[in-house]
Amino acid sequence: MPALWGAAIKEEGGWEARSIRVLDAELGECPAMQQEELLQKMLAMGMSLPKVRLAGQLKSGTFSVPVFLRALVILRSPSLEKYLDYSDLLAAAKAGFIG
Repeated sequence: MPALWGAAIKEEGGWEARSIRVLDAELGECPAMQQEELLQKMLAMGMSLPKVRLAGQLKSGTFSVPVFLRALVILRSPSLEKYLDYSDLLAAAKAGFIG
């Protein structure tokens, strides 16, 4: 598990709460970007979900793994570099294979 996610995962709460904390931790590593800007960039990258639905998922922690992976690409997160080749992840995001 990426070190950045450790505290978020270990805290009590359901998976949705943990998902929100992990996404917040990732956003915290990119202080120039707020959740609204992330949402806009995800939509600009061709997300198939309507804006209201995607925003609701990000706020409630009910987003899918592909949506989360696309967020990591946009945030240029290094969290998964031990597990995935970033260039492959970026190519998949651009091709619409994730999210």
